Amino acid sequence: AFKKSGLHLEHSKGFNPSPRLSLAQPLSLGYEGKAEMAEFETKEDVPPEEILKRLNEQMPPGITITSSRLKKGTEKRLAASCSAADYIIKIPYEEENPIGPEIAEDFMAMEKIPAMKRTKKSKEPVEVDIRPMIHRLQVERTDNKIIMYTKLDAGSKSNLSPELLLQAFFHFIGKTLHRETIEITRVRLYM
Repeated sequence: AFKKSGLHLEHSKGFNPSPRLSLAQPLSLGYEGKAEMAEFETKEDVPPEEILKRLNEQMPPGITITSSRLKKGTEKRLAASCSAADYIIKIPYEEENPIGPEIAEDFMAMEKIPAMKRTKKSKEPVEVDIRPMIHRLQVERTDNKIIMYTKLDAGSKSNLSPELLLQAFFHFIGKTLHRETIEITRVRLYM
């Protein structure tokens, strides 16, 4: 889209230069994003409105850039500014599945929620308490879906993936997690 729009990105220096373009918190494969953020550097000064117009003309159907602005020199990078994210998780409804608002309340009432998480320092997963990383978890049932609304840590200091939350939650309710049937959508990033 940048090439087609005629916007020339600044590149890093060195043997393998790469465009100076980064996402605030890249999404995992298979996730949907409704409000993603990216930052980039262009070789020439282009007004934000012009960037918005030119990029949107090149975007494939279903992807729209909703705003553009210049970064102030003192602002942190997006990845360093991000602290949390809202997700909507849709789980197919099954008759024998006990997931409902009461179960979510019981889960959130636990003092500690253990989960096995890989850390940057160790190759093997270690047990961590994910309870402090979950800001909100609400559940509602519809005719054919169980919908979880959750706010999780999503930043460079603390980060909890919806995958880990689901593993811990399904372990709590004593059910098998069928990840391939679950839809995860990130709807907001908090800075």
